[in-house]
Amino acid sequence: MSVYGKFYRSIMLPIYETHIRKRDTLNNLAEMEKVQWMTEEKIKGIQFDKLQKILEYSFKHVPFYNNRFKELGISLANIKSSSDLIKIPVLRKEEIHENHEKLIATNRTGQKLYNSATGGSTGKPLRFQYDHESYAVSFCSWDLR
Repeated sequence: MSVYGKFYRSIMLPIYETHIRKRDTLNNLAEMEKVQWMTEEKIKGIQFDKLQKILEYSFKHVPFYNNRFKELGISLANIKSSSDLIKIPVLRKEEIHENHEKLIATNRTGQKLYNSATGGSTGKPLRFQYDHESYAVSFCSWDLR
């Protein structure tokens, strides 16, 4: 790593991300760097645990998924392994367009959400929102690799 790279990673990045932007970027980065050296089995276990938390959160707080899971008779108890994921249908782009507001978690009401969109190369841009925390995670996985 160059002198500039070391300076950026050890001084500038911590000041900017932690103190100015108030994001948890460095902890996310440390977790990603630790996980990359784990066994495949351990990583799959971590991924499935996180997936279960996402599904639980979605069922509780995202109206679209709450309704979809109920319509299909899916309960969190039905998802015991990654092979059970076939029970959950893939979210289609049209569904995102049609249900945009129902895809926003109800417990995020009043919190700052940032608007973004795809370029629309298929004819219609896909609008979406993200929060402060999700930006920190994506920043680690894309901008700091």
